[in-house]
Amino acid sequence: MNQTTGTNDSFEAPPLRLPPLEAQTPDWGDVFQAGLLSERIESDSNLRLEHMERDYLADLQDSLGTAYGPGPEETRSRSTTAQFNNRVDYIVARGAELRENDADGRYEHLPASREEFFQTIGDRARAEWEDAQLVLDGGGMSAELLGRIWGATTDNTSLVTMMLPFGAFSRTGQLGKIALAEGVAGGLGEALTLPQRYRASERLDLEEPNPFLSITMGAAGGAALGTALPAAARVLRYGKIKADSIGARRPADVDQLSCGEAVDEAADDLVGRRSIRPAPYGTMTPEVRAGIFAGESRGDYDALFNFSNRPGGKFSNVRLTEMTVDEAIEFSKPTGPYAQWVKSQIDRVATPMGGYQIVGKTLRLVKKGLRLRGDEKMTPELQERMGEWILRNQGTGAWEGYKGPRRPGTEGAPPDAAPATRAAARPYTTQRGYTSTGTITVGDDFRVDVDYVVTDLRSLRQATGDLQPRDRSRAASDEQVSRIAAGLDPARLMPAPEADRGTPVVGPDNMIESGNGRVMGIARAYERHPDRAQAYRQQIIAAGYEIPEGVDQPVLIARRTSDLTAEQRRDFVRQANTSTIARMSATERAAVDAQAITADVLSLLEPGQPMSAVANAPFVRAAMSGIPQAERSGLTDGSGGLNAEGVLRLRQAVFASAYEAPDILAEFAEADGGGHLKSLVQALEQVAPEWAGMRAAARDGRMAAEFDITGHLLEAVRTIATARRMAAAGDGKLPVLVRELLDDTDLLDGAMAPLSAALVRKFFPGERVAPAGQVADFLRRYAVEARKVGTPDAGLFGDGPTPADALRAIDGETFAGLEDLGAPRGPEPAPQPLEVEPQAIGPYPDGAASPAAEAVDDAIEEALQAPDLADVMDLGVELDGRTWKVSEILAELDADDALDVTVSACAARGVA
Repeated sequence: MNQTTGTNDSFEAPPLRLPPLEAQTPDWGDVFQAGLLSERIESDSNLRLEHMERDYLADLQDSLGTAYGPGPEETRSRSTTAQFNNRVDYIVARGAELRENDADGRYEHLPASREEFFQTIGDRARAEWEDAQLVLDGGGMSAELLGRIWGATTDNTSLVTMMLPFGAFSRTGQLGKIALAEGVAGGLGEALTLPQRYRASERLDLEEPNPFLSITMGAAGGAALGTALPAAARVLRYGKIKADSIGARRPADVDQLSCGEAVDEAADDLVGRRSIRPAPYGTMTPEVRAGIFAGESRGDYDALFNFSNRPGGKFSNVRLTEMTVDEAIEFSKPTGPYAQWVKSQIDRVATPMGGYQIVGKTLRLVKKGLRLRGDEKMTPELQERMGEWILRNQGTGAWEGYKGPRRPGTEGAPPDAAPATRAAARPYTTQRGYTSTGTITVGDDFRVDVDYVVTDLRSLRQATGDLQPRDRSRAASDEQVSRIAAGLDPARLMPAPEADRGTPVVGPDNMIESGNGRVMGIARAYERHPDRAQAYRQQIIAAGYEIPEGVDQPVLIARRTSDLTAEQRRDFVRQANTSTIARMSATERAAVDAQAITADVLSLLEPGQPMSAVANAPFVRAAMSGIPQAERSGLTDGSGGLNAEGVLRLRQAVFASAYEAPDILAEFAEADGGGHLKSLVQALEQVAPEWAGMRAAARDGRMAAEFDITGHLLEAVRTIATARRMAAAGDGKLPVLVRELLDDTDLLDGAMAPLSAALVRKFFPGERVAPAGQVADFLRRYAVEARKVGTPDAGLFGDGPTPADALRAIDGETFAGLEDLGAPRGPEPAPQPLEVEPQAIGPYPDGAASPAAEAVDDAIEEALQAPDLADVMDLGVELDGRTWKVSEILAELDADDALDVTVSACAARGVA
């Protein structure tokens, strides 16, 4: 809600109805919740309607923000109802005032009367009740009955009455008496709520309550709840006594688990009960264990996610086998560092630990199932027992990485160090637990379920039409496939959480939906690079996936199992072929590309020829080699030549290499038409190749460094751009502003460098900026002249030509009096906020908020407002031969303080 303005632009009234369940059968929990909600609405449980009214009033007030006004006048009545109605009346009156000038309907949501306010609450409650009835109509009676009983017995009134007899009977241990007493109390509590039910039925237009049914449900619920508490306490106490007894009397050579099972068997024998017990420990075969280890931990009992327990990993100092069970449970908390780190890797919380990669939730179940105390060490032996318990109770489906039994010894060894990249990490899911199904993501929030399977390369179909946004017939695409095949990295073709990397994504019809280039690269590796193909096969096996018999060109794929419509499938393919990495701006991209424009590459450029000309083909090839291969296909046409985007990108890279000025580069790469520079930017772009060559010569020592006047050139360009911005803002005429900036002296940097000022006059000779061609011709001639006369050996004896000489040779009039070039000023830095740490001074530890400081402030204000101070302010004081009033002196001091603050701020920002 918008609480800072007088509008309600962001306020949306809550919907009166929830969407009904369509073609869905509510489960038991849905029906239970619907029964509970119906009961609480019908009985106005815990003053539900009153809470809704107060929340609605608060929402209305928040939606108005500052338009709410001063608020209602206080009412003399102490009744909370009267005070609430007073606030409602104020909202109604305020809404009427605001709607008088409400042309765009901002305040139409405000109630027009008190009756309309309360009717809105009734409508909302009625809508909630009707939604619950839709669920109940499709559910079972038992869940509804239990929900209603729970709602009836958990009302505040019922709870108070139910607890009255509990203490009297709980010590006797007679559950029958407890049930009777609690039932009577529950029925009594329900009888006390009958007036609320009648009021709710009248207000919501519901059927009148059935007193007999209401009291009966209250009594039944009270009896059930009243006996459940002491019964549960007895069960817990019995379990604790049993566990303590087993622990205290367990023989030293028998472990806790075996001892507990023996006690259970003895108890069954004593009573003659022959229950069907789970299979004894030891039923996990070596082949099943090897299959689990192959897909999970490689047999490392200390293993954490992605082997981050290994040297170089995030948790290399963690040893699970040295932890107790409770310590491992604490380590696996969803809010802990381990769980949150895993979430940062796969966008989901997961806490796999140990040889069987048990997550925290499962570990708590295992602790309960094996009757562990929690102080047992997570030794390999205990982890084996845990794995067997999970196998007996959940089956092999508990392990996502399990792909079937394996021959012992083929599960692979744990890595010596943690993997360095995230791409090889196997994704874990928390929505489905550990199953053979994974989830991958495309775009911002498009998720689909997949099965990771190995299939024959020949069975896959390349996508076509609207399922293939890329033109795979282009030369750039073929180059990409060749590079993938020659440098095939098997680890980057394993399961990953995003569709644009890892295993290719394939639809149910064997159509490749994401990863056509990856599949083509794998196919070419099988054809031309057998060593890479063999490494890929081994990686599939090492990851725990079996290669079906008869498949000689296996491919690990993510087969989509989620059903998608034709439109959803096209959207999935489109998003899967769009990078999720934030794109750089044109300025950032040009600065990065410029790093590949070395002096050798630049020497291949023919400045007088178009970038796409045959003469510049060597330069284009060299420059393109510095651009990431994945981006090149978007810069070339079908024949492999530069397209329009490619020409523009190389032009921007050359520009960035020539001037290395982000602000000027932004004017060229991002501003429409060059922004405030326009013709100057055009001139700089025309001469960029020659200027970049001159600067490269200075860097390599082939030209004296002082001949590189780029700093002065940029200062002159920035000065003219500043004048144009000021003129556009209405601060004056452009020629006048240019002259004022030339005469300006900075408080910190001083006056503009003489060479920079001369260049400003060169580029702005009269009333407007010189034509782009004229400026470009001057700069081009200087770049040539500087490289000619500025060689390092030209001034060995101190009498060589200077940059001023070169400039005068080109334009003797503009640069006639130039001797000292001066130091150029850089771009004005962006203003930074001044951060001051608050300091506690003397007796005021909380600064101005200290009680002592506030008391002093109040005393001063009271003194200043005293009548006799007026005479003091008019008193005369002789200073420098003049009589000054006290009020005049104080005003002068205030003015001096204000001036001092202004000057300090200007100096901090570096402006006059």
